[in-house]
Amino acid sequence: MKNDGWIDWHLAMEQIAIEELIKYPNIKLYSFDTNFDLICDLNNYKDQGHYGEWVNSWILEQMQTDEYLLTDDNYLDYLETVGSFYANYDYNSLRK
Repeated sequence: MKNDGWIDWHLAMEQIAIEELIKYPNIKLYSFDTNFDLICDLNNYKDQGHYGEWVNSWILEQMQTDEYLLTDDNYLDYLETVGSFYANYDYNSLRK
């Protein structure tokens, strides 16, 4: 996404989705994309797009505590943190 210039577009679309979903009191929206240790460890994936079952279990535990819950108060900080990470990540380090 970085090479093709899609990061800003992706974050803008994510912001629209978040703003629409958090309006509803019966919806809880979580994102684990700021847990960089989790998402950057390729051992946490069973294939290109899916976490291993051990990560899924951890996610369920986190949802019980609302640790990664997105709200009106924190979603803009979340988007800024994620956007900065992906815009500045050293992708060339993965080519070793």
